[in-house]
Amino acid sequence: DFNHPDTNKVITFSGSCNWTEQQLVNDYNNIVFIQSKSVAQAYLTEFNEMWGSTVLQPDLMNSKFGPYKTNNTQHVFTVDGKQLEVYFSPSDQTESHLLDIISSANTNLNFGVYAFTRTSIADSIIAAYNRGVYVAGILDNFSSSYAPKSMMAPYLMSQLLTFTLTYVYHHKFVIADACNNSSDPTVGSGSHNWSYRDWE
Repeated sequence: DFNHPDTNKVITFSGSCNWTEQQLVNDYNNIVFIQSKSVAQAYLTEFNEMWGSTVLQPDLMNSKFGPYKTNNTQHVFTVDGKQLEVYFSPSDQTESHLLDIISSANTNLNFGVYAFTRTSIADSIIAAYNRGVYVAGILDNFSSSYAPKSMMAPYLMSQLLTFTLTYVYHHKFVIADACNNSSDPTVGSGSHNWSYRDWE
């Protein structure tokens, strides 16, 4: 309802969940609903860039995906008095913003990730641990054979869990300073995997 005259009706749905039966019924995910026309405009602009037009008919000659996309949306918003930021891969340097959240943690850092192959993010998490931040994370078994797990395990030990139960731990989130109101508690979430593919 982006064009609804009542802006309170304009809702954006985001998060880690794919629109499949298994993802919606069985797998572990998070979703976020944002009531903000300006945030919805950013998502609509991103959609239209890939759609190739702003009308019902797509324009395949003008459509842009992957490395052809541009950084063409607003990123910082105020929603109900809180700052909210929106970034799209691969055009908006998503990794740098994820690293900003990790480096902002003063007391505690929590994360849950499906695909984790980026060693740069593992380095940042280890740096947080080394500066005295309490770090705890959950990885899906999919990520067990990749370098980040073996890098972090000697530091986090029992505070790094591998999800090996039925179905998929499909989350992609990080939480900085949730237990420290005097800091700047921040949540990062979305569909962006912490993997090389999402930056290519």
